[in-house]
Amino acid sequence: MKTLMIGSTGSLGLALTKFLLQNKEELILLVRSKNTDLAIKKIEKKFGGDFLEQYKNQLVIVQGDLKNLEQLNKYKNEIDKIINSSGDIFLGDGEYDRLYRTNCLDLQNFLRYLKKFENLKYIMHTSTYYISDIFYGFPFVNHYEQTKIIGENIVYDYGIKNNLNFSIIRPSIIIGNSKTGKISNCSGYCTYLEILNRILRKNTDKIFLVPGKKDMPVNIIFIDWLVEQIYIIFKNEYTGSFNLANQNPPKFGWLLENSLELLHLQQEKILFLDDIEDKKTKYSNLLIKLGLDVFKEYTSRPEVLILNPKIKKHPQIQRWHLKKQIEFYKKFYKTTL
Repeated sequence: MKTLMIGSTGSLGLALTKFLLQNKEELILLVRSKNTDLAIKKIEKKFGGDFLEQYKNQLVIVQGDLKNLEQLNKYKNEIDKIINSSGDIFLGDGEYDRLYRTNCLDLQNFLRYLKKFENLKYIMHTSTYYISDIFYGFPFVNHYEQTKIIGENIVYDYGIKNNLNFSIIRPSIIIGNSKTGKISNCSGYCTYLEILNRILRKNTDKIFLVPGKKDMPVNIIFIDWLVEQIYIIFKNEYTGSFNLANQNPPKFGWLLENSLELLHLQQEKILFLDDIEDKKTKYSNLLIKLGLDVFKEYTSRPEVLILNPKIKKHPQIQRWHLKKQIEFYKKFYKTTL
């Protein structure tokens, strides 16, 4: 029997696909493309030239997406597990229709199709930590969060109705590998650094107010730790919702000040929200214009995480970890310091 993997070319999907194959799992990758040949080329580009040869006995590549599933018909009786790590992420204002279509309607269409899978016994679906009960009482920060909770409910209803085991995976903010800093898509934390890096280097005479409070946690997690925990849940077919987050996340002030120092940027050029007495002070217009404001709620809310006993504790994030993250960031953005 095989596992159907959806979203294998995303940051999480790519790392998880590699980990599953290294642990001898047999996978079918559903890859969005115009035809099978292009799907194969896309995988080769994402994973590296020798990837297909190395795992040729464990891997099948199928062209399609959540709306286009016909190519899966010939494998419907070989699939007993599904991992869905696909989805559309947009943290800014607007785009509700786009997010709802991808994260909800397409997901619903896919689940309807699963009635053809006679041997299916388990589904894993990825969501986000920021819609967990830890944040009850806080409004949705964006339409991404809103559509992800709708998506969770769609999976929950389908699993209950069809007597199917399922798990909901809720990662927090994913950063690179704990040892190398590497990740396939340098977003989130990397994006934050890139915006600040550009601004502070060009505006050495100005002081900027960054969106976020220095004493609040920023729940960042290493992608290698995340993939290991997902594999434990997958292998044991654990059911329920799992908040895969850092139970002892770094404070925003420590994270940003150390990052700026490692980037050789002046810490004195920034202020945090809890540095100022006038709460009506606006963020620097330049920071808003370049998109830094979308991270505000993720760097200014308290949280108390209860660790799931089935999940391994996240390692304490130290300065040398940040150094590895920033070394990769500089390579990714080809930043000259």
